[in-house]
Amino acid sequence: MKKSIIKIGFVLFVGLFSFSCKYDFSLIPREYDIESRSPDFTDLSLPEIDKAPKGYGDKFSVLLIADTHFGRNGYFLPPRDEKPFYAKIAQLFDSASGEYKDFPPAFTVHMGDNSDTGNLKDFEQFNKFEQDIYDTLKTINPNYNKGIYSVVGNHDLYNNGWAAWKCMTYAGTSTYYFTINGSGSDLSWYFLDSGSGILGANQLEKFKALAESDQNQKVIISHYPINAESVTYYALSNPLEIAKLSQTFAQNKTKLTFEGHYHPGGSSTHCDTDGNVLYQEEVIRGFVDKKAFAVMTVDLTGSEPEIHFKSYEY
Repeated sequence: MKKSIIKIGFVLFVGLFSFSCKYDFSLIPREYDIESRSPDFTDLSLPEIDKAPKGYGDKFSVLLIADTHFGRNGYFLPPRDEKPFYAKIAQLFDSASGEYKDFPPAFTVHMGDNSDTGNLKDFEQFNKFEQDIYDTLKTINPNYNKGIYSVVGNHDLYNNGWAAWKCMTYAGTSTYYFTINGSGSDLSWYFLDSGSGILGANQLEKFKALAESDQNQKVIISHYPINAESVTYYALSNPLEIAKLSQTFAQNKTKLTFEGHYHPGGSSTHCDTDGNVLYQEEVIRGFVDKKAFAVMTVDLTGSEPEIHFKSYEY
């Protein structure tokens, strides 16, 4: 009996060690914490940075993707295959009579977990994915922005993956913002670093200050769900942060928030005590596990941005 217990314990240890070597599961301390990753927000519109999207006019669409987990291939699932996805987005956008004929694809936003293990080879596969999307969409809109706007996810931080993530993603930072100006209205985009399951006091305070000084309608991107219905275990871990962040959203013209991490997805409409809609929260379904993505259309001709959102499978 004792020998059987020892054998079972040894097998469990080997299994855990094997997975830990791949994912680390915090058994090995990570080099970069939330405060060192996110000391400040970068304005991508600054001339010396010049990475904000531009030249798309008043009407455009945005591809929304979450949890690509490059590096995950097979295991108990069929080997991954992105070809149907490229065919799907080509079919959606390359149609003179389709619903996106007046909304050319402008850029792509990724809600984190670009990689599965945080290793460099995962990000190299993500960069190929980025190139393949560009090759698909540039024939439809020559001004499509090749770089994918990403935030860091918890899987991206495994194996001290922050250095590779920072080097291999387009913006090179996980806390940044930009504004797209239209003829009738403007729309600001904010990207938050929640890859550790928290925001930290510094990031939370600086985001609040930026949001309060910005009178535009806003779209907020992060990895962990914040306050979505039926998403609790997979949401941000600090209830006080959730309350403060939700208050900042509600008081500062937030229109939509997009998150990932919870692969089945989710949605919540946040209202005030009188039932008036404050903002909409959407958790994008997992790209590799659920074979899902979404498209958002933006119309800036009116006095307020008009935004529509639709999910797809490939």
